[in-house]
Amino acid sequence: MKVNWEVTNRCNLKCNGCIKFQDETPDSKEDLERIANRLIQLDVEEVTITGGEPGLVDIESSLNILKSKGIYIDYHTNGLNLDSKLNTLSHLVNEIGLPYDSSNPEVQMRMRGEEFRKFYEDTFALAKKIKQHGIKLTFHTVFSENNSSDIMSMYKKLQTVTFDLWKVYEYNTFIVENRFFKNPIYSYMFEDDVFGGVNSLFAQMLQWEDKIKDKRVKFVGKLDGQEYFFVNNLGKTTYFHTDMCREKEIGNILDGLDLKTINTQEFIDQDFTSENQRDIQPFFMKLFDGNYFEEELETYRNLRKIYKFSRLYAKHLGYDSD
Repeated sequence: MKVNWEVTNRCNLKCNGCIKFQDETPDSKEDLERIANRLIQLDVEEVTITGGEPGLVDIESSLNILKSKGIYIDYHTNGLNLDSKLNTLSHLVNEIGLPYDSSNPEVQMRMRGEEFRKFYEDTFALAKKIKQHGIKLTFHTVFSENNSSDIMSMYKKLQTVTFDLWKVYEYNTFIVENRFFKNPIYSYMFEDDVFGGVNSLFAQMLQWEDKIKDKRVKFVGKLDGQEYFFVNNLGKTTYFHTDMCREKEIGNILDGLDLKTINTQEFIDQDFTSENQRDIQPFFMKLFDGNYFEEELETYRNLRKIYKFSRLYAKHLGYDSD
């Protein structure tokens, strides 16, 4: 079992499109240690440390508790104060995830804020230090209109350093719109009734995936069937699946909640209908899934291109290969 542990809501950045609320909830070292011990009791095998920004919290003792039981620890950070903590973290974490959203510094600042500039300038030097410590390195990218044409340039830059994985996530407007409001910087390029989704953001991502044939690069669509358990710094636990429109609060692990007994399919069924899926799927996805009406085929003039993207979608899901 994997858990995303949000050890704090505090952050030293204000990224456009962030899906997390920021507040001043106290970050208690003792509470975090209690949660770490509870995660061990729940037989969790992998913990992703997130926030907020985990570099703002004293979590070394909690990481040590997890590490002592052989739990895999993936530490996601914006990197602003990582350099000073790297020696300590090298003995506590298996993997470090860093943000990387553009090869263009000005685009990157627009997405992450001016405070991010110093780290951005030092990104690859820090990446080399991470690998020198023997830690697995993953870069994380939010794929949006800002950088949809920049992927190849970003890939070429990444090839100047040693990295283990590059995960490119399709920007998920549905989560953000449910938590906040529509963000114009990330306005979603959605399909229309004429082209069947071939001009959508997801279609662009599929094209890049087809061009970059590197096993270290993974493109993640917002409807790819990913599921997550989120535990915050007080033990409150929520569940989210990409077939859902919002997280479901399910209890508190410090109050005895046992994640192994949760019927997650029930949460998905409550928040998902086939009508909802039809509303948010580009037609080329519906074509692959068989989730369409025959008369819809008469609506589109570019069926050859739609079939092409349907095949790319099949490859994305692993159903087809060269």
